[in-house]
Amino acid sequence: MDSDKTDSDKMRGMLADPRPDLGADSKTWARLLAQAYDGRVFDLLGALHGARALGARLGRAALGCELTCPHPDYGDLRARWLLPHAAALGAMLGAL
Repeated sequence: MDSDKTDSDKMRGMLADPRPDLGADSKTWARLLAQAYDGRVFDLLGALHGARALGARLGRAALGCELTCPHPDYGDLRARWLLPHAAALGAMLGAL
C-alpha cells in the first residue's frame, strides 16, 4: 500500500525512471531527475517525472539534450509545469 511507504521510499520512486521500457535514454533520465532533486526544484522534478511517464524522450541537441514527447497531453504539462522552470530546466538539459 502507498500509505505504508516512507518519504524516503517515495522520493526514491520519483528519482527512478518511470519508463525504463523506453530504453536508450533511461540513464540520462535518471540523471536529469537527480539534478532536479539536487537543485531542490521539486515542482520541476514532479513535472519531469510526469512527462517521462507520458513517454517523453531526451535527444542530443547542440547544447546538451532536448526534451520531446509525442503524447497529446504533453503540451499542457509543458505550459503549466515545465515552462515556469525554463531557466533551470535549460541549464540541467545543457549539463547532460
